[in-house]
Amino acid sequence: MTTLVPMARGEFLAFAAEAVPAYAADKVASGQWKKEKALELSRKSFEELLPQGLATPDNYFFSIRGLAEEVSVGTVWIAVQDRAEIRIAYVYDLRVNQSTSVTAMRPVPCSHSKTTFVPLACVA
Repeated sequence: MTTLVPMARGEFLAFAAEAVPAYAADKVASGQWKKEKALELSRKSFEELLPQGLATPDNYFFSIRGLAEEVSVGTVWIAVQDRAEIRIAYVYDLRVNQSTSVTAMRPVPCSHSKTTFVPLACVA
């Protein structure tokens, strides 16, 4: 079964180390940022979105665990925001390791208080 496990601090640091340059590269590829300033702008964006890092309120970081629960097969960052008097969850980042192959939809249980997530799958 696939499960979501809250990220540990070390996992979060590794996630951020990959996510910041990846976000910068996406912005450059889409033509929104110049390459020379992209990494700086990406770091600034992450600092604004996550002023307390892993402990920033209403931001949830999970490792996606595969059939062997000790093995992380990816990560997900979910942010909850108030929009028009409704609490809405956004998936800010979803990464599945390239070596991962999951061939069927499996529910994703989450032990976070009163939070329900829809099924998640990766098809190789």
